[in-house]
Amino acid sequence: MDYFLIKNGKIAADNGAGTADVLMGNGKILHISSDIARPTTRTVVYDAEGRYLLPGTIDCNNHSLSLQETALAEATRTSILSGCTTWLHPVTAANVEAFDAAASGLGTPTPNYGIHFLQDRFKAGDLAKIRRRILELGVPSIVVPFPNYNNFKFERIEMLIEFAVSNNAVLVFDLCPKGAESEYTGQLNKLTQALRFQRCRTAFLNVRYQEELSAVENLSLANDTTCELRFVVDYEDKPQSELHHLTPSMFCHTLKTHKWTFAGTCCLSQAPGRGSSDANSDFVSRNSLAIIYNMLASTQMTVSDLADVTSTRAAQKFGLSPEKGNICVGADADIVVWNAAETQNIYFSPSADYRKTLMLNGKIDAVIMNAQLVLDDKLHEDNIAGRYCYRRIV
Repeated sequence: MDYFLIKNGKIAADNGAGTADVLMGNGKILHISSDIARPTTRTVVYDAEGRYLLPGTIDCNNHSLSLQETALAEATRTSILSGCTTWLHPVTAANVEAFDAAASGLGTPTPNYGIHFLQDRFKAGDLAKIRRRILELGVPSIVVPFPNYNNFKFERIEMLIEFAVSNNAVLVFDLCPKGAESEYTGQLNKLTQALRFQRCRTAFLNVRYQEELSAVENLSLANDTTCELRFVVDYEDKPQSELHHLTPSMFCHTLKTHKWTFAGTCCLSQAPGRGSSDANSDFVSRNSLAIIYNMLASTQMTVSDLADVTSTRAAQKFGLSPEKGNICVGADADIVVWNAAETQNIYFSPSADYRKTLMLNGKIDAVIMNAQLVLDDKLHEDNIAGRYCYRRIV
């Protein structure tokens, strides 16, 4: 067995951060203690003195993945640079095999991945296929894009709610506002009323607006409900209220109050040619941990809270705990080495036509995945080796 040993790291946990050594091997955390001896002369040793150890970030709704090898490799690189070691990716029942082949059979390394079932314009017969997959793979969630104005029939949503309740599955709504604001808000309120009546276990992804937050908060009072809050970074320095997004203080207060998760950041710009696909947005997404760390610090939350909102809570909600979202013996060896004292400019870009300074504290110094060093001062692509994560039905 090839071992990997982290020395002198501060382990982020619910009760604070305690300094210890972490010994890993065969993709798992084997031992946590002080002064662990190097087990073999070949053991790689990483000194994390003065830095924190966070469980690898979990992306609950990765849409960037393609079954093409080059796109798969690029998505992998970007995710690891942002500290993300686990994807939950929405696929249909029909292409589970194709997705698995793309992730493991093309010779392209990927992070660890689980599966959401994605249902868009589904038919009643699809539910039997999904039920078989839930029993085979332990996939406890069904993703539904909401709303779908091109072919929106609410009775189909009601049918899925009944199915989720009877099969102990989480119904996950990927919020993608379309059309008139009043029409969208009305559909969302109708949805939450149906979910409350059936007492369906529910999750909402990409909550960005006050109307969405209000609807989810009201539902969470009666149901087992969670959501991912996505913070918006704007290039144009417009006030958050003018953009109609959550302010940083409200964002952090909501995370702390409801025990919800942090989905990441996205970029907005009113300037021509500066959308979310711009090269600068990639640099912002890589620094999502730094953005949320600075926001949490301003509201008296800790590094342990950073680990909680970006990894631990998601693992618990979607059937990946305790292997994911934890740094403990027996957990998967996916660890982010976090330097809270480092300062960086999250807007730095090699683009000659656009540079902006926003200095934040906190930086990823290293990423270990499956007990292999995949990122330090460079990306070690040969060490990336992902696999499917079997997800328990909670």
